[in-house]
Amino acid sequence: MFDINEIQIKYDVTLDETEKGFKQFQKRFMLKRKIIYTIVYAIVVGLGIDLIVKNPPSVIGYIATALGLGLIAVQWVRPYFVRKKMITTLSGLNEERYVTTFFPDRIEVETDIIEEEEKETVAITRMGVIPVEEGSEAEKELQENPPENVKTEKSIYEIAHTELSSEELEDMFLLYVNRSLIYIYPKRCLTEEQVKAVRDYFEDKDI
Repeated sequence: MFDINEIQIKYDVTLDETEKGFKQFQKRFMLKRKIIYTIVYAIVVGLGIDLIVKNPPSVIGYIATALGLGLIAVQWVRPYFVRKKMITTLSGLNEERYVTTFFPDRIEVETDIIEEEEKETVAITRMGVIPVEEGSEAEKELQENPPENVKTEKSIYEIAHTELSSEELEDMFLLYVNRSLIYIYPKRCLTEEQVKAVRDYFEDKDI
């Protein structure tokens, strides 16, 4: 029996790792449905071809064939464009760091959102927003009371009440939550002891 009180890992995830993890997520949870729809649309194509053979002047067969082929193409091409759109969106967001803590009864994930610094430092005064010049009183005040530039978000998943599953790849662990959310743990950010601890945790909790 694997007994732990707490395992904590700190990490970041690159865009390449995000794309790889999400591709694996699509394969695991969407491939079966995609194959089923492909079979259904293939039947439509078959019926369309049959109509064309039996009654070449009829346009219904041609429409059914074209529609079926188009829907098949959409089923297999759409996941690629969904991934690319996601990566494009993420590339424009601020940098994020993560902390995941594994407890015996729950998993907690904290996200630190690091806001980009403004190119020009300004101060709000009774005269409005003015630039903060080097050596000014405003600059000294900012140094003494720097603004908070990190926002933290936390998600908590109770093992007994959450559908959790995991997958280990050569370079990362993947944690799937309720078949709709994925967390990526790159092994490059973990020590050998942490890799073993995370693996043992997932195995012990049957995740």
